[in-house]
Amino acid sequence: MARRLKASLIVLLLSWHSFSLAGQNINNGVDLVDVRFKPGTSSASYLGTVRGYGYTDFVFYATAGQTLAINLDDDILGNTNTLEPMLFNRHFEDTVHLKSSDSQGYVLPYDGRYRLRVLQMRIFARRGNVNNFSLNISISNRL
Repeated sequence: MARRLKASLIVLLLSWHSFSLAGQNINNGVDLVDVRFKPGTSSASYLGTVRGYGYTDFVFYATAGQTLAINLDDDILGNTNTLEPMLFNRHFEDTVHLKSSDSQGYVLPYDGRYRLRVLQMRIFARRGNVNNFSLNISISNRL
């Protein structure tokens, strides 16, 4: 009886936790994308949309010394480069602001999980603009 009660409580807690997280993502305009590379490749392309203060996080794992290169294309009301790509890692003291397009790339200083966040500049977010974008993410070994 005690085992059954314990198991029911665990299932209930897990269900509640999953439900609250799903609701949070929908209500706040937050999208989470796991970056996946096809076998034999080191880059992937994604299409997305950012609305108002919402954002999209692209999560990937990398090794220290690898180079991250991104190419972020957007166009809102004839303006380009209205999105801000920011890189997070648990070891960073602060966010790393990346350029929308950088052929040199950014050398990743740590092993582990990274989060690339794409969001609108404040002036466009405040207006509630909707911004479609395409993003190419490439991770390569440093030469």
